[in-house]
Amino acid sequence: MAAVKGTIGANGGTDGIIIVIYKSTAPSVEVDRIFKPFPHSAPYNFQFSDVVPGNYLVNIHWTTDGTTLGALVADYWYPAVSSTGGVGVVQFLGGTDVADGATEWNNADLAGKELLLLYEEGTRPLRNGYEWEPIATGGVRLLAGRTFSDEGVWTVMYAETVISSVPVAGGAEFTEISELPGNTTLSSAEVNKWVIATGIASSQTLGLPPAGSISSGGYMISHDGRGPINVRITATGTNTIRFRGQNLQYIDLGIGEKVTLIKSSNGWRVRDYAGQWDRLGDIHAVRDIVINQLPADGQTLYDGNQYRRIYEWLLNLPSNRVVNTVAAWNTTAVFNGQTKFINRGLFFLDIVAKTFRTPDMRGKYLWFLDVGIPGQFDPWQIGDHTHPLPIQDFGTQDRQSIVVNANADEGLSETNRTGLPGPAGASNHVERIGLIPVVLI
Repeated sequence: MAAVKGTIGANGGTDGIIIVIYKSTAPSVEVDRIFKPFPHSAPYNFQFSDVVPGNYLVNIHWTTDGTTLGALVADYWYPAVSSTGGVGVVQFLGGTDVADGATEWNNADLAGKELLLLYEEGTRPLRNGYEWEPIATGGVRLLAGRTFSDEGVWTVMYAETVISSVPVAGGAEFTEISELPGNTTLSSAEVNKWVIATGIASSQTLGLPPAGSISSGGYMISHDGRGPINVRITATGTNTIRFRGQNLQYIDLGIGEKVTLIKSSNGWRVRDYAGQWDRLGDIHAVRDIVINQLPADGQTLYDGNQYRRIYEWLLNLPSNRVVNTVAAWNTTAVFNGQTKFINRGLFFLDIVAKTFRTPDMRGKYLWFLDVGIPGQFDPWQIGDHTHPLPIQDFGTQDRQSIVVNANADEGLSETNRTGLPGPAGASNHVERIGLIPVVLI
């Protein structure tokens, strides 16, 4: 048998807590529960003992009466495994079992076992991966210039553990591939398969069946990137998709991204995922534009029907981070004789036409602000002036100067030096590294 374990940290809640576990093969059937009454002033370690090996969903709820499940506090998957045996120990003698100065000790009986510790009598345990490593055929190898010493007594500790195969809902987990080129609703035929969206049109939608229509299991879905920018995965009816702490009706995949969905009591839960949902809208500086990025140059009007994910992210931005009219986008002001677009550091969003533009970040400099303050155009505030600087020049001291030109495009872009020539190879101007600003979509 196996166990499901966990720890609830100390908290100021005034209600009780109920921990409930469900097996992945029957995620709507409660296996067991533990009630923890108020108060919660210290961490609480819980354990469900003697459960059948497998994947378990652990739900933690508030409760006011010790029975009724209230608000969900946390949930996670726990792989419960079974084991037999315990910890084994093997000792060997330097100079007898292994030659003095050797770096390897071989013992075929240790092949396939998990080696836990290696140490020489009278010394600390060595660090696995830095000072020693296991040998695949059985034994240990010393690293970092270490060798076995004559007459040294060495000890290896290993786990005598047999991990049971963890059953996965519905059979083998995602070992078969199902390629879907168009809009469709998944069925039991794709359960526990790796579903690859291979559409070539500008958009593709994959519908999840009602969770109650399949007995158990789930789907791993990935976006192959042949046509659409995003592939949408939608829930059916009252079903939802539990993803990153929210109950959603759909998820949009970027190119090359994937999610693994498992049937649950009220729809679907994302067990694991690979994608950049946490970084949508971030602006990065890169040498080359790659997938799931757009140039942050404000030049192109993008279709929100094609770029679904970033468009819907823009719909939820505070109003001070977007402009909604062409007039606002094209608003200019004159500074030091130069005409500047003052709102193009923001996103442009037209909810009627369902289009958007990225900010124009070309030639801009980083300026770190407080949370909630949007980027904006600020005129260059420093006028023309001269900085005298002592500069070493071929063994003699000479006072030269740097002249700051306040009218240079986008602020300080060049320094002009006066006085005697500087050291050989010295540059008379500021050197720039050209990177491309992009928005993550």
